[in-house]
Formats: sequence, C-alpha cells, structure tokens
Amino acid sequence: MFLSSPKSAGAVRILSRTFTFSIILSLGASSLSGQATTYFATAEGLTGSTLKTKLNQLISGHTSLSYTPGVWTAHKDLYEDPDHSINLILFYSQASISKALQDNGSSPSNYFNREHLWPSSHGLGSNKDSPQRTDLFHVVPAYKGVNSDRSNQYFDYADPSLSGYTDPAHALAPECKENTNSWEPGDGQKGWAARAIMYMPTRYSFLSLVDLLPNQDESALNSEMAQLSVMLEWNRKFLPSAKEKEVNQRIFESYQHNRNPYIDFPEFADAVLDQIAFRDRGDSNRCWRI
Repeated sequence: MFLSSPKSAGAVRILSRTFTFSIILSLGASSLSGQATTYFATAEGLTGSTLKTKLNQLISGHTSLSYTPGVWTAHKDLYEDPDHSINLILFYSQASISKALQDNGSSPSNYFNREHLWPSSHGLGSNKDSPQRTDLFHVVPAYKGVNSDRSNQYFDYADPSLSGYTDPAHALAPECKENTNSWEPGDGQKGWAARAIMYMPTRYSFLSLVDLLPNQDESALNSEMAQLSVMLEWNRKFLPSAKEKEVNQRIFESYQHNRNPYIDFPEFADAVLDQIAFRDRGDSNRCWRI
C-alpha cells in the first residue's frame, strides 16, 4: 500500500475523469462494432470488475512464443519497415535499423533488443519463456542502450522539479524524458505504452497497476506498475494509430491468437479501470489500484 496522493492526481483531474468516465460508459462499451465485435461480444454492457473478469477470460490461454527465437522472429515481422523490408522500426525511437543488428548480449548500444514495457522485475518471474515475459502486447523492439537506460522505471510525465530529470532521456530516444524513477515516452508512443500496461493486469491477475507518490522509488513496486491515472489519461488522449491496430491484428492472426481489448475498444479502459479505482478509493491516503 502506498500513501498520499500521486502527482498526477488532483481535484480537477478527478472531476474531469469522472465526467469522462460517464460519457464513455454511455457511448463506449455498449456499442461494440467493427472487426473485434465477435471476439468481445460477451463483454458488451459490462463494467468494473465484472468487465475485467470477462476480458481476462476472453484473452487468456493465448499461444505463447519462445523468448528465443520466437520473440526475435515476431518483432522482425511485426515491426518491419514498410519502405525497407530488411529493416525494422524501433518503439521509442521510431528509428529504422537493419534486422541484422540484433543484440547478441555483447553488442553496442545502437543494436536492438527486446524491451519489456512492463519490466520483468515487476512480477513477471524468472522464466524467460513464460507467457507474461514473451507476450507480444508489451514486448517491443528498442535500442539496447535505450532499453538499458529505461531499465524498470514506471511510466509517468517527467517533471523538471524532481530528481534525475533528463531531456532527452537518451540520445537514441530524443522524444523521451525521464526522472530517477519514471520514464515518459514521446507522444507517438504514450497511448500504445498505456494500453500495453493496462493489458497486463487484465491478462495476468497476479499483476496490479497503481499510482505512486511523486518520485517514489520504483523498488516499492513488486508485481505492480504505475502510474494508473496517467495510463488512463494517455489512453484517452492518444488513441490507437493504424500501426498499433495492425500489430494487434497480426498478433491475433499469426502469433498469440488473442487481442488487446484496449486497442480494439479504448473505452474499455475507463469502464474497467476507473470504476474499480474509484470504488476502492475509500481512504484518501490510499493509492488507486486495480
């Protein structure tokens, strides 16, 4: 349990979120449409923990890849540069680099490797081939140096007034910023990262998404990630791109045969997460949690 209010929360934000949540519930989860309608049909009209349980049932039991070579192979396919098929496009940097520049463990920082948006040290266990450590909805290609620099920081807005503020966070990720314990991706990746983070505790019930105190040490997180309130905000503000939707569909068709519900229907995030967060926030000194 973490104490006090997170830096991302406040009275205005709470009122705004409540209003947004009401609008989304009236327009969102009850109007399933498009390609994923059949997949999520039984979730229609549900909210809160009931919806989260249903989504967990629908997306669990997916086909699990091997960490090596499975994830490497999938990344070279899913993130292939459409203009240069011998290249792939990296997540944070959006740089196009040769698929041959795959990190072998001792490669330089400008090679690519496999970045866990939900860090492995935050409850994913030691088995590299486990479903949670190979899940393509949160494992993405990134420069080795950027992956190492981000380490196991949680996602939040970078704050110049807090310790360790760096802009850019890394020379190979010019759109990213960081503090000592948190990492802010560029606007083009904020929504994607948020939906990946929200997918994880929906798919894996032993994980939780929380809000921490300003600049609270990430070591306080065990099987948890942050910031919940910021992930909800980024999900609303930065809707899925064509590429994110394409990757979601390709993972479903060719690899894991499950979907990220928050990519297909971003409104599910508020229907699940905000209601649970507000329901559990009986003590003003408690963090929000799912």
